[in-house]
Amino acid sequence: MMQQIKKKGYTLIEMMLVIALVALLMPAVFSILYVIMQQQVKIYELTETKRQGDYVMQLMKEKIMRDAVSLRRDDDGIFANVAVITNICNNTGTSFTSASNGQDFVFLNDLNNPFQYVQSGNTIRFREIGTPNVDAALSSNRVIISNFQITCAVKSTYTDPVVSFSYTATFNRAVPNPQLGTTQLQYQTKIKLRI
Repeated sequence: MMQQIKKKGYTLIEMMLVIALVALLMPAVFSILYVIMQQQVKIYELTETKRQGDYVMQLMKEKIMRDAVSLRRDDDGIFANVAVITNICNNTGTSFTSASNGQDFVFLNDLNNPFQYVQSGNTIRFREIGTPNVDAALSSNRVIISNFQITCAVKSTYTDPVVSFSYTATFNRAVPNPQLGTTQLQYQTKIKLRI
């Protein structure tokens, strides 16, 4: 007598059920992966914006606190040793706010070399006349620095001038993505000078 050999395998119905389940689950898996990737991009943008915004803030604070010995207004707006310079914030109750993204606001160091911070294009530039002259951008083109404002004020006879500055750091996305929104941070600080 012949024995029948029974083959084991999947039936056509079982295969169709598996394919249908996979087809139902794949859109959910892909949408979860898409959301995770979008969040990773947003985290990167926020991290880079904060890193560069903090770096600009730290550089300005350290330089001003360490080297600034007097504050001046550059009346002609041309940053050079021959500029027309007027003292500012040296009397009680006086204040001065830059009207030109920092170009008219000048600090002098102990060697009387002027330096300043100026919004130029999409960054803040540090400029110093000395040996050697310096003109350097403080951030890369990945982050846009805008709305730069610098002010000084003296409140009373017994206090030193306080310099405050603020700016906005925005991630410069090469391709706009409305789903991510705008990655933007506001920066503001005050520095008490020892003049």
